[in-house]
Amino acid sequence: MSLLPPHNPEIDLLLCCSRTHLDSQITERINSLAQKNIDWEYLSKTALHHRVMPLLYRSLKSAGSNGMPDEAMEKLRSQYLANAARNLYLTHELLKILALMEEEDILAVPFKGPVLAKSIFGDITLRQFSDLDILIHPNHALKARNLLMANEYRPEIQLDDKQFRIYLKSKDASTFICDEKKAFVDLHWGLKVRNVSFPIHPDHFDNHLKPVVIEGHKVHNLPPEDLLLYLCVHGALHCWDSLGWISCVAELIRSNPDLNYERITQMVRRVKCERIFFLGLFLAQDLLGAEPPENINKYLKKDPNIESLAIEVYRNLFHENDKLANSRISNKFSAFHIKVRDRHSEKIRHIAQTVMCPTKEDWRRFPLPASISFLHYLLRPTRLSLEILAVLFKKCFKTSIA
Repeated sequence: MSLLPPHNPEIDLLLCCSRTHLDSQITERINSLAQKNIDWEYLSKTALHHRVMPLLYRSLKSAGSNGMPDEAMEKLRSQYLANAARNLYLTHELLKILALMEEEDILAVPFKGPVLAKSIFGDITLRQFSDLDILIHPNHALKARNLLMANEYRPEIQLDDKQFRIYLKSKDASTFICDEKKAFVDLHWGLKVRNVSFPIHPDHFDNHLKPVVIEGHKVHNLPPEDLLLYLCVHGALHCWDSLGWISCVAELIRSNPDLNYERITQMVRRVKCERIFFLGLFLAQDLLGAEPPENINKYLKKDPNIESLAIEVYRNLFHENDKLANSRISNKFSAFHIKVRDRHSEKIRHIAQTVMCPTKEDWRRFPLPASISFLHYLLRPTRLSLEILAVLFKKCFKTSIA
């Protein structure tokens, strides 16, 4: 029985539909729920917000839900087609960029976006995504950056070559924007999510890379084991505030029954994020029925904090007033990020790095010359302190008015 607190039938229906495979029991459940007094407008908005609208539409259509009003179904169909058209457009843009990089002998591995949709969901139209993520070797970062800038993309943060070389030593990604195409490219030369480092780049994978065919083109893809760990860490970064990320974890498990869990657990121990990883597996199992192997299930039962963290996620998952967000010092820092770490040393390290290490936002606000870029380590805690004071002042001001 799920730990999810009592919820309305719209959420129950959304959970049933946020998957690619519908067995007879789930299909029957969908049809039963569709006969109830469903607020279809709320359901549609919630699905869009949680980035599972394509799955909702396809599942309702596959289940043949007769209880759904024609007007609501037509609206969902329009949203699905608009998303599909945008996905196809971004997919073609990704293929163009990959071709340019191949011409320059840059080994590029796309992940998330259309590659994730195709490899896990089997269809690039079944996910909502808005940007393109590409992983390259750190030695090719400057070359790839200049290549994008020569092809209509501008960097989100304006840095000269010297500044960029300093930037790439402390950060692992940079965003590029094409205003005309309304396209965003996140160029990664490493994978680091909320102070959890994946010391990997394309060369690391050797023969582990699994190609996937998209629109008739074969492109590189991350090994599913690495991708599963990344998705769990990425979900924890966002406090698992989107059902879409939980759906990705569930579908990856379902679409890869031969996952090498021994390799995954070795990576998990190496990057010291056991609780983060097993929380992701627990959410996928508890909400969407994605069952990991029995030998992995025993790990889920060892840590009692996993269930309490899941309950905390559930309290905020479908609420407009995000209590986790209200507790954040910044938009990517909350008490949740501390509790999800296993060891006290990792909690302390996380806090220290969050407070002291410059972020992309710090570089954007203060694009210091390379010669004095070390001052970011002083500006970062100063900026955070001012943000905290601003939040406290705002709360005190509201309290005094009330």
